[in-house]
Amino acid sequence: MARYYLSQEKIEEIREAADIIDIISEYIPIKKRGKNFTGLCPFHSEKKPSFTVSPIKQLYHCFGCGASGNIITFVMNYESLSFIEAIEILAKKFGIKLDRKSAQGKDKIRQELLDVNDFAFEFFKKSLMQESGKMAITYLIKRGIDPATRGDFGIGYVPGGWDNLLKAAQKEGISKTILHSAGLLVKNEKGSFYDRFRNRIIFPFYNSIGKKIGFAGRTLEDEVPKYLNISETPLYKKRYTLYGLYQGKEEIRKTDKCLVVEGYMDLLTLYQAGFKNAVAISGTSLTDEQAKFIRKYTRNIYISFDADRSGKDATLRGISIFIKNGLVPFIITLIKGKDPDEIIRKEGREEFQRLIANAEHFVDFKMRFLLSKYDLKKTVEKTKVVKEIRRTLTQVKDLTERQMWLNKISKKLSVDESVLISGGKSAKNKEQFMPSILSLKEMCCDLITLLAMRPEKYEEVVGLFENDNLFDETTKSMMTYIEKKKKEQEKIDVADIIDLIESAEERKRVSATSFNINEENVLKMLNQYIRRIKSVKLKERWDAVKEEIQRKEGDSDAVRVLLQEQKRIAYTLKTLGGNFVKEKRV
Repeated sequence: MARYYLSQEKIEEIREAADIIDIISEYIPIKKRGKNFTGLCPFHSEKKPSFTVSPIKQLYHCFGCGASGNIITFVMNYESLSFIEAIEILAKKFGIKLDRKSAQGKDKIRQELLDVNDFAFEFFKKSLMQESGKMAITYLIKRGIDPATRGDFGIGYVPGGWDNLLKAAQKEGISKTILHSAGLLVKNEKGSFYDRFRNRIIFPFYNSIGKKIGFAGRTLEDEVPKYLNISETPLYKKRYTLYGLYQGKEEIRKTDKCLVVEGYMDLLTLYQAGFKNAVAISGTSLTDEQAKFIRKYTRNIYISFDADRSGKDATLRGISIFIKNGLVPFIITLIKGKDPDEIIRKEGREEFQRLIANAEHFVDFKMRFLLSKYDLKKTVEKTKVVKEIRRTLTQVKDLTERQMWLNKISKKLSVDESVLISGGKSAKNKEQFMPSILSLKEMCCDLITLLAMRPEKYEEVVGLFENDNLFDETTKSMMTYIEKKKKEQEKIDVADIIDLIESAEERKRVSATSFNINEENVLKMLNQYIRRIKSVKLKERWDAVKEEIQRKEGDSDAVRVLLQEQKRIAYTLKTLGGNFVKEKRV
């Protein structure tokens, strides 16, 4: 399948069609505050809104974590997508046709993996419906999974045998190498390839826009492990992946809560019973990355892990990870030995709904767990409880809420509230404004971005770049864009200029700088950058002349001329407000 060739004109067309306020408000709640809109940042944990969106500049900036960019970078970061995939989403939303051209480099590899995953997906689905898939169908029926749910999740099957998928792929001209890169083949010590999955029910993993990124398989025999995932690939990273997130993300956003379970069957049974706001950690310990993914859709987590010992341990670990990443966990208490799948199948949807309604706040759960583990009549054990619960209370960020818990728990433990407040002096916030010296390359990017806001200074800026040989590929493309827009007498979009910067970190830095500039200060800042860049170039020339004087020490006439040049440089630097401190240069 061919990928997309994106001209700058096509990117501009997409951005002009996509208003940043309309798009971002589809993802997170934002409210108008003066000229801008604000809301809770989806990229870090916070209680008070520091995420700001400018409809005039078509940029966003978080004053808490520094996340910045335009509508394309927002979709990329929110959905964890590539630039091309973010463009695809926006183009489809606004009915814009993308030009097709063969992919290159990393994009080509990514597309080849997506294509081979699509092939494997269809092979697994087809195999489920064949004679060899009867045992798998019987198992799924026994577990109560109906055809509609199987279809929503793309559940499939692979027969027994070492090369079923391999043979089918080779008939279609798909190489062993790409199948191996996709994690679907295993290479043995002799260099031969064989299918990773054999006689297993297949569960596909999707990214946030529904593309197949990987697979897991459940054995239908006594093979170990019971569940087997593909190896990690450029598309599939275990620590980032949550089973069911693609199918459930809109319901999670709508209900403002997410049910988190351990296994595939738990998730499928919940989904089929109408609890579509659920995800499964799918055979791995919960990670920070998974928690951050969920945080984009809700801050309210309902943990429903198995009631056995390992499930309780996983719950305690999960509480810590969710809190650390800015989410509020509630714990659904299950009857010993049961899991969500069993409860719904045997006791019905209403019983699980009742368990959700009675879910405990993480502080209550932790307190109950500690009281079941330690004896408060023993001083040493009571001390342990106080230390543990104190550590938990420090994780409650809202001061009013924390005070309510302090009051409740101090009475329960019969200790003074002060005992539950962490000892030691709180660390002072030493963060101060530290002016940094930008590199010449960074200053050039800033200058051209400012120029986009005041294009009447074009001739002066382009003259500076030409005279002092400041152009590189990025600054050339930025200046070419401005020149083209000026000639056509069209509006120059700052967001378009920033998109031309290749480095993601540099785009983020320039976006943040641009967002914080007041319109009335643009010309003043632009002139300051011009003076600063001239100063840097003059200092470079000063150093070069100094070295030349040392080399020509015996030639008095030549030295005299060079000293005169140094004098002129010193005078010009003085008029620019510069000095001879070494500048950082990239």
